[in-house]
Amino acid sequence: MLCRDGIVFGKDLQVILRCLMDHLFSLVSNHKLVSADMREGMAVSLVATFPKLAGDTVRENDKPWSWIYNRNSNTGKLANIMQQRQRKEKSGRARGGGTQKRKGKPKKTQSVVALFSRVPDSALSKDAKYLKLALATESSKDSIVEKMKGTFDERKALVLGGKYQLNAILEAFPQLKSYQGEMIDLEFQYHHPGKEDLFLLNYSDIASNLLLLAERNPGKYQHCMKFQDDTLNSLLILAEFLPKPKRSYAWEAKMTPDPRVSDLIDVKPLGSNVQHEIEKKREKARHPVQPYLMAIGSRNNFEALCLVLGDSASVQLPKNIQPARAVDLWVKAHYALDVPFILGWKNVLRLLTVHIYKIVPPSEKVSTLMQEWKELNNLSTN
Repeated sequence: MLCRDGIVFGKDLQVILRCLMDHLFSLVSNHKLVSADMREGMAVSLVATFPKLAGDTVRENDKPWSWIYNRNSNTGKLANIMQQRQRKEKSGRARGGGTQKRKGKPKKTQSVVALFSRVPDSALSKDAKYLKLALATESSKDSIVEKMKGTFDERKALVLGGKYQLNAILEAFPQLKSYQGEMIDLEFQYHHPGKEDLFLLNYSDIASNLLLLAERNPGKYQHCMKFQDDTLNSLLILAEFLPKPKRSYAWEAKMTPDPRVSDLIDVKPLGSNVQHEIEKKREKARHPVQPYLMAIGSRNNFEALCLVLGDSASVQLPKNIQPARAVDLWVKAHYALDVPFILGWKNVLRLLTVHIYKIVPPSEKVSTLMQEWKELNNLSTN
């Protein structure tokens, strides 16, 4: 299959890589002697022989083979196989005789840090204090946008400092909720200039491939076709297609790894009170509520859309806004306000972040989901 198509994915790729690593293991007396040079050489040779396997260079020091093996961070497919081999041998020794003692210090348990619920006025500049009190009207829009831009560094320090709750930031800068999502868009632009239009420009091609995937595999993806809108359906397909996310942080402990539709867009019937519905969701939640969209109407016809930013704050979106634009703002809100991804949608947001918005992950240990990205791009050529 690899010789015929020049590229394989999923279990087929894993089998090939395991065979190649088994070959490297056979060349040495101990698996620990399979050096980084040997693993990198294998990855380079594989990409040179089959150029379609070349990955995107997401980070500055990335190579086309980094997703297969990155020697700088010891990550990638070959590194995973090596680690699995080591764990297997350790487990075998433990079963063979005696107990396996843990070396080094006990692993520290993560704890969720308590955050302040209010930003004191003493922490705000003169312009920030003005913004806290100013009314967001059309006549004052130019002045507010200018002052929001001028106080961005101050606001960024407060947001990234990790001391304040999201609602505290929104209380100090209420204009972030104003102008039907424009301020969230601007805040994202300040953080990532030049990337504000990438979702609307690039996502439609991937959406088409995802819908094609569902058409070819109706048994697996038919339940994802819940809306009339292709963007929303494609995101549900993407969530089903990607591997189930794993808990990595303390705040994810009570979150479900399943991608609930209501954590992307919560549809409420006509006549529903938005604020009341937000509060109901907060009362039922077992963890802090992350940004999500709320629609009033039915799954086939949205009368109104809003972006819920946290436990109680929301942004009313324009009446005729397209769902794709609403989703764009949903993703941007996470970066504008430095909000962690909800567990069930973490891999979807990671893939969009890296491959659509072209935002480099904060750590080399964070997966770029390169294999899944290449598989999606390859769908339309098969």
